[in-house]
Amino acid sequence: MNARRRRGFTLVEIVVATVILSLVAVGFFATFLSARYLVERSKRRSKAMEIARERIEVMRREIRADRWYAGNASDTLLPTGAWTGWDAAMHTGYSVRYKVDPGPVNTEYRKVTVQVRCD
Repeated sequence: MNARRRRGFTLVEIVVATVILSLVAVGFFATFLSARYLVERSKRRSKAMEIARERIEVMRREIRADRWYAGNASDTLLPTGAWTGWDAAMHTGYSVRYKVDPGPVNTEYRKVTVQVRCD
């Protein structure tokens, strides 16, 4: 009879092993989901930074084309201090807005703030 008991596992041992294996599997799954979420969030942030840089480059071209100062500026670059409306036309899934504030000392300077949100 002793030889027979040593050949296999008891039901309690199998249940305990199954519970331990399940807990480990749940931990790996939670880690995988968290990593996936962080990768997606990082991709969205990188895309938002790219969009903001693109918008700033458009404004930089306006500056270099000498359309920045009040006499020659387009309406979008006058220092109003108010946010523009959210513009979603250029990039699918993202909206962009910006504001132009007067510079601290000289009227030739502008402070430009760009915001990008993921819709």
